[in-house]
Amino acid sequence: MSKAVSNTELWFFKTSPLYIKAAHSTFLNYIKKKPSTLILQLPQGPLLLEGVLLKKTFNCKIVVDVHTGFVYGHTLKGLIINKPFNKLLNYVDLVIVHNNEILDILSPSIIAKTEVVYDPWMFIQSTEQTSSNDKYLVFPASFSPDEPLLEVLSAVNEYKNIKVFVTGNCYRNPALLRFSSSHVEFTGFLNREDYMKLLVNSFGVITGTKDEYTLMMSAWEAVAFQKPLILSETKTLRNMFDDYALFYNWKSKESILNALSEVFSERDLTYARKKLKEKTINSLNTLTKRLKEI
Repeated sequence: MSKAVSNTELWFFKTSPLYIKAAHSTFLNYIKKKPSTLILQLPQGPLLLEGVLLKKTFNCKIVVDVHTGFVYGHTLKGLIINKPFNKLLNYVDLVIVHNNEILDILSPSIIAKTEVVYDPWMFIQSTEQTSSNDKYLVFPASFSPDEPLLEVLSAVNEYKNIKVFVTGNCYRNPALLRFSSSHVEFTGFLNREDYMKLLVNSFGVITGTKDEYTLMMSAWEAVAFQKPLILSETKTLRNMFDDYALFYNWKSKESILNALSEVFSERDLTYARKKLKEKTINSLNTLTKRLKEI
């Protein structure tokens, strides 16, 4: 699928984890259209290798949008598909990352060509909010090992004064279904419209990660709709959302319970949201300038 936006065109190829089809389709599209600049979204390492080869062969510019999993992948899949290709970042023209902390694990030569850019959450489209007396939270889950779902859902069922809807494909970790109760409901995978409706009509969002160098899109969605936000305590999340979110230590049930009890307290998030918007817009403006310079 491709979508033209101004003088930019998006190529999207649905593929398997080996990314062979994506690499092949990218090559065919490049040969056909010969863009002067190619922006690649990683984590897939083989796509970066292809980009570097295209750069050396056709002298095009290569920009890479690096997700945390590419440089910090500690799963078997990440070690196989991504880690062997990390050094190829030295050969691209611009690296895009999404939080400042990830700079701590990049080499100085790569940092020199890196821009920190925050997700443009201001453009998230929403459905109309409907009136409801239900005060529920949403945990937008990927059911990845780094999510403290077990700890959070255990605390929710003990707290009992709240309901949490857990979205996403719960069969990626079916053992968690034992937490289903009148306080915890697994929605399964929702289409975009149903997901946004659930989110917009919620009281707030609870999410988190056990890992550093990670920002969740669900946190930005909470900010977009000015919803109260509960996050796990990491340096990365604290530095980004310190003024906006409530935080919990995922290893402490008491800490999670405290965050759940505080989420309904009166908090004006307007100024904190404004600061995040300014920071995000500044990062996008800086990226625009860097793209013109390469």
